[in-house]
Amino acid sequence: MIKKYIALGLLGITLVSCSNDNNPDEYENIPDLNDRLMAGGETTVFLATSNAFSMPAPNLDPESLGIHLSGDVQFESIFVTAPANVNSGLGPIFNNSSCIACHPRDGRSAFPMVINNRSGLLVRASIPGMDAHGGPLAAPGFGLQIQNQALFGYTPEAAYQVTFIESTETLADGTVVRLRKPVITLTNPYMPFPAGMMTSPRIGTPVFGLGLLEAIPEANILALQDINDINGDGISGKANYVWDPALQQTVLGRFGWKANTGTILVQCAAAYVED
Repeated sequence: MIKKYIALGLLGITLVSCSNDNNPDEYENIPDLNDRLMAGGETTVFLATSNAFSMPAPNLDPESLGIHLSGDVQFESIFVTAPANVNSGLGPIFNNSSCIACHPRDGRSAFPMVINNRSGLLVRASIPGMDAHGGPLAAPGFGLQIQNQALFGYTPEAAYQVTFIESTETLADGTVVRLRKPVITLTNPYMPFPAGMMTSPRIGTPVFGLGLLEAIPEANILALQDINDINGDGISGKANYVWDPALQQTVLGRFGWKANTGTILVQCAAAYVED
């Protein structure tokens, strides 16, 4: 019995010793439950469905909410050919007929099951060199984006074609997984492609939260530049400056795959024209 008490005593000392070795600061870094529930602050939406990203921020005032809802109607509208009374102006060549078709539920588009069906996939194009403002140089006869759809009686600029490069990877636990990398090429152009034309496939990105990104002061973004990876975290970044056709001046790039657009206005205008 005495040995039993001694053993229990030693166990208690061991547990106390272990608890004293723990760093109490570890627990201080755990966010408060309320902070975790309100991860988006006053913009937090309590909706765990596929429509969560389509909800307006709860803290919008009536005027801002009205602007949001009006924009949402336009975002979901399907454009048709002229001379329709509503939403006319589609074509004669295009990629899709609505914003939401490329950004379903305001989120990321999926890779198309049939490559030339209307989807969120598009192909950017350019030729070597830069335009007058340092941006990509449009491909003669094709512009900066290849439209693979056309109205009846018109010819698309080209068709998309996809092949897949398959590979296998072995995970740390020995599991073997098969991967497929899509390679997008162009075929059946309406005219010969210019020499040296470069292409870059893109998938429609999420659009929620862009207003918050536009509201971040430029100085805050520049303060996070780490061009030469001085902090040694393996990540370097440099702000991109682009030409704003509306302001007629160079501005900080914020939107698009390569931060090549400075404002939501220009981003949307470019999508209406090119998509």
